[in-house]
Amino acid sequence: MTQHQQLSVEEMDSEWLSDPFLMDSNLDVSCLSPELRAKYFAKKNIKDPAQHKADPFDAVNDPFQARDTLKTDFASLLKDPEIQRELAERDPSQVKNWQDSVSEQVVAEFLRKTPDYLRTDKNYEAIIRFLATKFLNKNWLESEDAIRELVAHGSFTTENLGQAHQELLRRGQLDVPKGSVRNLSRKEQLAVLAVAQQHSLPEAVIRYVEIALGGFPDFDPFDRFNMDAEAIAWRAANAQILNFAVLWVWFNTKSGVSSEQFEEFRKSLSRYGLLTLELVDQ
Repeated sequence: MTQHQQLSVEEMDSEWLSDPFLMDSNLDVSCLSPELRAKYFAKKNIKDPAQHKADPFDAVNDPFQARDTLKTDFASLLKDPEIQRELAERDPSQVKNWQDSVSEQVVAEFLRKTPDYLRTDKNYEAIIRFLATKFLNKNWLESEDAIRELVAHGSFTTENLGQAHQELLRRGQLDVPKGSVRNLSRKEQLAVLAVAQQHSLPEAVIRYVEIALGGFPDFDPFDRFNMDAEAIAWRAANAQILNFAVLWVWFNTKSGVSSEQFEEFRKSLSRYGLLTLELVDQ
């Protein structure tokens, strides 16, 4: 309908409403005055959409018009772990889908909260094996099977993943990002002591630091004749792990020193920035 046609309609009187051929299908009444609109809707015995308050159940009568709110509510329900569990119990074929969904949500939250976690196959398998052993008493399961059993058991949670990560880091059983310091596993500690027995204490210190840092830079940071600025900067930046390695090797190869005595001795050395075996042994 053109603007000219709309204006002519606006000027129509009530006799226009008595036209027996008047059709309401696709009729644009937005151009009519409020009075004429009211007469038109009264004539047709229908409600004026402009004044009609939305009924939340109107869309139910139209099978081809999906309500966004209903779809959103339904989607949020499907994300609820309890709803997923109930659906899985009612339909066994949905159990795997439910378990996969729960595990994906847990892992995503764990990664969000643990940005320093290094994503390697070794770390993944170590954490899953730790949880399977602790909660299921099964250390032989494949990782995927273990995850599904842990989900069903209720033990595959973000909190448990975090605790496993911290415990395995403490044991030195996880890879860490390059340049990060990690604890040595018991097997690695014994390897360091073997170097101390078969070679020398300084070489054992070097081996400890190498394992803890995951390798050395291209240059030899322990070359005393290397006065290059890069080597000096490396030793200064890694002073904490260097000092720790010196004290660890010294204490674990020294007989007759109790843990209490060592702790007091360690505190007395805190005023030194960089330790050496010669300094500690004085």
